Amino acid sequence: SMKQYILDMETAFHDDLMHEFGRRTVSTPFPENVILTKSDTPQEGEVERNIDRGYQRLVGSLLWCVRHTMPICLYGCSQLCKLMATCTSTDHAWKCALHMLKYIHQHADEGIRFSETDSEPCAYVDASNKDDPTDAKTQYGYTIQWGGPLITKSGKLNHVGINSTYNEYMALHHCIKQIVWLRQLMTDIGLSHCISQPTLVLADNKQANNLCNEDLVTAGNM
Repeated sequence: SMKQYILDMETAFHDDLMHEFGRRTVSTPFPENVILTKSDTPQEGEVERNIDRGYQRLVGSLLWCVRHTMPICLYGCSQLCKLMATCTSTDHAWKCALHMLKYIHQHADEGIRFSETDSEPCAYVDASNKDDPTDAKTQYGYTIQWGGPLITKSGKLNHVGINSTYNEYMALHHCIKQIVWLRQLMTDIGLSHCISQPTLVLADNKQANNLCNEDLVTAGNM
């Protein structure tokens, strides 16, 4: 956990949090159904106002915490980092960053807990079908679990998918690369007995899953 670090963050932005939320709490790590995008044109003076407020400092502080103890906030950090440039930070992004800080502060005691397990590592992967208006690329994420989160990721796909199947298939690609690396690492450090079976990957798009089982490269799946 990083309780003291989180408390220091809250202190640094206390007045802003009180102005935005007062004594209210938040129930999600990031506002629901929100995609931050550079296609939103800031109003005159809006960017300068948020730079002066400390948007970049706040997002950088959140990123350090999320990477180490709050993987549940990875999606939000990915969205906030899109607008770290000095010409794109909006009032909406500022409010979203405060929302995340509020959530993290509410859960400052939790952090990451690893538990003993008899199971082998497994992975969960998913992708959105709601694209960023700037480049038409969608968000994806995965987590590889073994008594706790070993590897987690939330980011934007490298390529534009023409439908949900393609987006999910590309997300599987990124996840499986990490699984291969993890299995090689575990073998190198003498834990090959912990990966005696193929690593289970759970994804929710049937067609994308079927493509993973096809040996033939066709015009439909290339």
